[in-house]
Amino acid sequence: MNQSQLQPVIFGGLFIGVLSGLPIISVGNLCCCLWIVGGGMLTAYLLQRDRAEPLALGEGAIGGLLAGVAGSVVYVAVSIPIGIVTAPFQRRMMEFFMNSGGDVPPEVREMFESFGTEGMIVSVAVYFVLYLIAGVIFGTLGGMFGALIFRPSPPQAPPSPPHMPPSPSWTPPSPPVPPSPPVPPSPTSQLESGPPRPPAAAPPQAQAPPPPPEAPPASPSPPSTPEAPPASPPPVPPPPREPNA
Repeated sequence: MNQSQLQPVIFGGLFIGVLSGLPIISVGNLCCCLWIVGGGMLTAYLLQRDRAEPLALGEGAIGGLLAGVAGSVVYVAVSIPIGIVTAPFQRRMMEFFMNSGGDVPPEVREMFESFGTEGMIVSVAVYFVLYLIAGVIFGTLGGMFGALIFRPSPPQAPPSPPHMPPSPSWTPPSPPVPPSPPVPPSPTSQLESGPPRPPAAAPPQAQAPPPPPEAPPASPSPPSTPEAPPASPPPVPPPPREPNA
């Protein structure tokens, strides 16, 4: 066991032993061993505080068991000095009850009279065994309860952003800006510039020459006739034969 686990066990044992050893406050253990269960739950809480992952039930049970054993030891260390301080007061109370009751059996009177330091040591030893057994049982239950109660909740996923509708692509046209009215010339500017001059005539614009007339469409050529074959020359008559002498 490391130091981070030992410190919660010590605090749980101090919680059990101190509250169980005080004379009046120890009555709380009569209600289902309240201080022992509370010490086990305190141990589980301190063990869970030092880690991010949830504490297992087995670890909480072991921590509560060790806190119950430590609480029984602390109870002995606290109850012995308290018993020594309160012993005279307890002896006077027993004497008062014995003197007030006339029919107390002699065996009981002797037992109360012999009750002193030895009787206190015996009672502390008996209570130590009882608290040790109760601490093992109820401290373990308290550690398991604490592991269940103080278990951190799982982290929640961040909420998704709200769905925004797409912005329209068409925007309305802006209204037309009216033309500004003409500013009349001031009298001082008219005096300085003299009488108004007539507007200059615009130079004549050069006219473009007319386009040339379009040529008439060419007539279609007549279809070509096939050429006749060349005429053959007339036959040459044979020369006349001379008569034989």
